[in-house]
Amino acid sequence: MRRRHPDNTHLTYHHSGPWNGYEVQLQRGPLFIPYLERIHQTMHRAIHSQASTMAVRVDLNLPENGYVQSGDWFGSFIRSLKEQVDAELERRKREGRWVPDCKLGYIGVEEKVGGQQVHYHACLFLNGEIYRGLGEFPTGR
Repeated sequence: MRRRHPDNTHLTYHHSGPWNGYEVQLQRGPLFIPYLERIHQTMHRAIHSQASTMAVRVDLNLPENGYVQSGDWFGSFIRSLKEQVDAELERRKREGRWVPDCKLGYIGVEEKVGGQQVHYHACLFLNGEIYRGLGEFPTGR
């Protein structure tokens, strides 16, 4: 059954079973096929554009009872992260180290469930020759 979204007929639903050979989560309802295709393209590009790829899932939550400016939160996060990656690569070059290309790839979605604060889910794709892990985290939390 291939139904379309009532408000946007360009969006076709995927209702059950694997999609394109991949297991997908359908517990919260059907998924949009154009979005699945775009996710697949992004993953494929990240994996095939470098020798190794590190993928990291992150959840971004905004403060519930604090001062929150309106705007493109996810876009600001990605711009800041790209600047940090670029600065790290420049530092490595200044040190005379070999630096392969590293283009930050990402998939992100904004979600708001019921009365919850808006939050974001993302998967970041980084060059695995440069980034091999997430580093150290403080203990005791």
